[in-house]
Amino acid sequence: KFFLIIRRPPRSTLLFFRRQRQLCIRDRQNTNLPEDFPEIEVNIYDEPEPGYIFITPSGLWGYFLDATPYLAIVDNYGTPVYYQELTTPAFDFKLQPNGMLSFHGGGYGNVNHVVDSAYNIVGTRAISGYSGTDFHEFRIRENGSVLLLGMEDRLVDMSAIVPGGQQAATVRGTLIQEKDANGSITWQWSSWGHFEILETDTAHVDLTGMFIDYIHTNAVEEDDDGNILISSRNLHEITKISKATGEIIWRMGGSQNEFSFIGTDTLGFSGQHHIRKLDNGNYLLFDNGWFHPEVVSSALELDLDETNKTAEVVNRFRSQPDDITGYIMGSSQRLPGGHTLVGWGSG
Repeated sequence: KFFLIIRRPPRSTLLFFRRQRQLCIRDRQNTNLPEDFPEIEVNIYDEPEPGYIFITPSGLWGYFLDATPYLAIVDNYGTPVYYQELTTPAFDFKLQPNGMLSFHGGGYGNVNHVVDSAYNIVGTRAISGYSGTDFHEFRIRENGSVLLLGMEDRLVDMSAIVPGGQQAATVRGTLIQEKDANGSITWQWSSWGHFEILETDTAHVDLTGMFIDYIHTNAVEEDDDGNILISSRNLHEITKISKATGEIIWRMGGSQNEFSFIGTDTLGFSGQHHIRKLDNGNYLLFDNGWFHPEVVSSALELDLDETNKTAEVVNRFRSQPDDITGYIMGSSQRLPGGHTLVGWGSG
């Protein structure tokens, strides 16, 4: 089902919103929303930046299993301007730099779908070969070329690596492909040969199982110098990769950390998602905070000295008025007006 709703909240709603600073969109008679559309509660503490928020409410991995999956675009009042009911959960619903929309999955196949301004699927983009396309990240450049995140599974004799390891375990590596607007591969990088299996977080990854997801890359970003940044949750690491040679330039976080955290905040990050390079030269990520003494999540802005390998926390944005712990998922985004939008994942 596809619906396009073009309307503003009624004046009475706006007046209530401004006076009470709180609004819950749940009046089905006034909104004509389906009964299984998620309940959206909005709290305003100051003036929000204008714009729409893209969400893919659903239930997975033990969270909200009775939720009907949707694509939705909502305004600052929580009112949908567009929604589509799905048969399976979707991921990574966003506006791309070339003006198109995209999402992964949703019952249309486990690939990335390209959507036009009329909300029609006009194409798909997927990893060529290997073990499939990962749902975490998909980037379309203004010229139509794309960066794709994929998976490269290999059979590994884990009995030679850890006690109790399986002789033929499936071990998942990371694959990144760049394709031009015509779909031809122009660059490719594989994690095999760059990350060792024992570098993973063994407190969260069972190396004696039949399937081992020891890297779990969840974000791909182009740095200003044209090189590639990736976030790997199960390594607790941000990695910078040379576009020219494919070699690793530096590793930040995790067991192979090369950076020293300086300043008043030296907690670092763990279980992180969504690395992004900011216009001011800093880096922004969502820190799930697995290993912090006080286990809470935050958006983390870092000033990196890549020559001297130092990292300084410029801002750590925690939820207000109460802290939130998002064990999995999550994102952070710098908005044009300077505000920071945080998605708290499973929190």
